[in-house]
Amino acid sequence: MSAPAPRGIQPSLLLQQVRNTADWALTTHADAPWARTLVDAPALDMSFTQPDRRPDYLRVLLAAHFTTVGTFVPTDVDTQIRHHQWQGVRDADLLGAMLDVVDQAATWSPALVSAKVVDLGDAGPLSGHDGEWFSVRAGALGRALTLRAETQVERLVSQIEAELSREAEALQRALRVAEKPGAARHALCVVTTLAHNLGDLSRVVEAWPEGTPGRADYVDRYVRLGHEAGGRFDGLFALAGDLNKAVMAVESHRYLPLREPRALRTSRAHLLPFPPWLDAWGEALGRDFGRSDPEALAEVVTAILEGNRRTPKQLAWGRALAGIHRTSPGGLDRLVSMLPSRLRKDFTAGPLREAIAVDASRFEARVANLLKAARAARS
Repeated sequence: MSAPAPRGIQPSLLLQQVRNTADWALTTHADAPWARTLVDAPALDMSFTQPDRRPDYLRVLLAAHFTTVGTFVPTDVDTQIRHHQWQGVRDADLLGAMLDVVDQAATWSPALVSAKVVDLGDAGPLSGHDGEWFSVRAGALGRALTLRAETQVERLVSQIEAELSREAEALQRALRVAEKPGAARHALCVVTTLAHNLGDLSRVVEAWPEGTPGRADYVDRYVRLGHEAGGRFDGLFALAGDLNKAVMAVESHRYLPLREPRALRTSRAHLLPFPPWLDAWGEALGRDFGRSDPEALAEVVTAILEGNRRTPKQLAWGRALAGIHRTSPGGLDRLVSMLPSRLRKDFTAGPLREAIAVDASRFEARVANLLKAARAARS
């Protein structure tokens, strides 16, 4: 038997929230299983708390998370999919049915809804979505251990271990060629994605209740893999953690000011790619809005300048402005009068103006040198 499902977010409200931040995804990919799940979600409004609808409701939660986690305003379902939806399950068969839903969701293509996806060739895509599946499966694993559902424990551990192995191999391959021209960016995107994904796994396992059977062993196995517990997988995850801290962590602060400009919610092309390489993103914004809607572009520039004030060490802000400056008619100077007066001087002189003057190829070379120095410091 299962306890009543914890009261979560009403499915129709989730659909509204997705439409608010990524309506383009539902219209562009209307036939995708996650899009159909969301559009049909209101049919669950009257029954989503019933125990037998747990798998259906979990599918809606996962679809909402999948669609928006790469956007500027993600739906807030993290605790539901990582904890609450698993804690009330008292039946191993129901747990298995819910894991089937997770397995289906893990096949959805992240490239449709995220600009932070690394192409690993035959090994498939690598993205932060893989960390989300880590966290969901870790939540389920904690419950499977409590239920002593050995079949489901084995299933989940096998999946987690397989993904860890895939990501370790991706890092090894990327670093092997990282000093070739243009390869440093690929390697650093792998590094920062691994750091994110390992953090997702670690946080959920660490949050298991103290009485979870075998908890200590799994904490040793999965918590802080990118830190001091880096001996597994030939220490590759500890290496990723060190390189991320040295080069990429400063760029990983949340880009909260970018939640404000609604123009950024209108197309996949406007999703934020891996920072700090935001030249092409800025160029796209300059082309898309420079002529047709300069006020909207000024709103984006305002958000970028606000972000730079909050976290001035992030290089990404300057790269975004450099891209906008290149493609928007009249460049940034044309937009000055549309900005709040307190921000107008921010890019007329000083570090931001200097950053705008650096072209994308020179900037890429600088970041490649940062990676090279970080690797040398660790050896």
